[in-house]
Amino acid sequence: MSELRNQETATPETSDLDDAELLGFEHIETSPVSSASTEDAVGLALNKRGLSGEGPPTSDQRLKTHVNRAGETAEGLNLYSFRYVGEDREFRGVMAQELLADERHRGAVEVGADGYYRVHYARLGLASLATNEMHAAGERAARRAGALAH
Repeated sequence: MSELRNQETATPETSDLDDAELLGFEHIETSPVSSASTEDAVGLALNKRGLSGEGPPTSDQRLKTHVNRAGETAEGLNLYSFRYVGEDREFRGVMAQELLADERHRGAVEVGADGYYRVHYARLGLASLATNEMHAAGERAARRAGALAH
C-alpha cells in the first residue's frame, strides 16, 4: 500500500518521491550499529505519535479512495472529497502528502506509530473539517490497512 492509491491526484513534483524525499530528509543516514531506519528518523523529526486514537485525524492519501479535487482554500490549499478505505461516508479535507511537499505546511503533519500521516487541521485554519466522524473513520481505515499488511 505504499504506492499512491489515486495517481491522478499526485502532482508531477511529488508522485515520484518517497517519504524521506518529500520531507526533505533524504540526507538522513543511519549507521550500521543503529537500529533506527530512515523512516523512524523521519517519524521522530515529525513528532511521531502512538496508536492511542488521540491527536489529529488520519489524512494519509494511502487510506483514501474516491478522491476528487473539490476546490481550494483562500490560502491556496487544495481541498478534496474522499472516502476512507472501507467506509461509505464522504469527507472533505486535505492530503497530508501535499502538505509535506510545501514547507509552509509541514508543521501541520505528523506520523503515527502505524506509519500513516495525520494532519492538525486547526494549524491550517480548517478545524471545522476535522470532525469526530472523520477521526473515527480514518482510524478504522488505518487499522484495516494494518491488518492487511500483516
